[in-house]
Amino acid sequence: MRPLLSVLVIAAFAACAPALPVAPAHPDGFQASQVETPPGLDPKEPSPFRLFPGDVLLLKLLSVDGAESWTVSVDARGDVSVPGYGEAHVGGETLTEAERLVEQRVRRLDTFARVALTLSDPGGHRASALGAFERPGLVVVRPGMKVSEVIASAGGPKTVLEAGESVDASDLDAGTLVRDGKALPLTFARALQGDPRHDVFVEPGDTLVLPSASGRRITVLGAVKTGRSFLFRRGMRLSEALGVAGGTTADADHGDVRVLRGPLSHPKVYRCNLRKLFAGEASDVELAPGDVIFVTESALASTSQVLQRLTPLFAATAVGIALAR
Repeated sequence: MRPLLSVLVIAAFAACAPALPVAPAHPDGFQASQVETPPGLDPKEPSPFRLFPGDVLLLKLLSVDGAESWTVSVDARGDVSVPGYGEAHVGGETLTEAERLVEQRVRRLDTFARVALTLSDPGGHRASALGAFERPGLVVVRPGMKVSEVIASAGGPKTVLEAGESVDASDLDAGTLVRDGKALPLTFARALQGDPRHDVFVEPGDTLVLPSASGRRITVLGAVKTGRSFLFRRGMRLSEALGVAGGTTADADHGDVRVLRGPLSHPKVYRCNLRKLFAGEASDVELAPGDVIFVTESALASTSQVLQRLTPLFAATAVGIALAR
């Protein structure tokens, strides 16, 4: 945290305030935040259902001796065992083809027997839900199941309490599906909105990865009553973030509030004027994940004075490095 904060301070005060661009009202206007959204996939029909080890079937047999039924499971070899008739290999087959193969095996002993198979439990069809889900782990994938349904089966995106309010603890925009070792060009945010190019059919063996929102926190520092960091919430604005930090202090410069965005090595720095905002002459800036807000003090004229005031917040080493630059 210390190196991070020192870098942010340097970036925030490396340029004179009048030279900084005014923060746009909407985050799309931030030049450093322009990230290409994955295009998704062309919609297509779900792959035919095929039997895997772990699937459970209801087998009904009609013969000259009457009707019987059993619950049978596909074993690790892909076989099912029919009591009194032996085993039939059905792994990788559709239900229709598996039904034909089982009937073929039974008719070795009963020429006129008929067999019907129905899926009781697709226990062999599983996808992995990893990361910031409420219930991460394995999810049974039923025929025709989509990304949004698997997310729901994993409990949905993880949430936490921040200041008594439930907020997302996952980064839906960065969530994706991995198939055969490759990440598909889709996002969970679009999938949950019902976009058919992103809410695609899930296949057994797929892995859904949902990153944590730890890198999407909003940080408020400087002339505020309580400098703090909290999870980003979509639609959050500058005034709200300052409110969470307890508001500004008496010596805050309301005409010079900095908003930092982008990679820490080369962040984009913007300037906001709270006086104009309070007077209705400027829009309340909508924040984006990872934003850092710094409220300057009107009594401080230079960068070095600002850094000296920040000494209680940063380690002495971090401040020394900042001043040396």
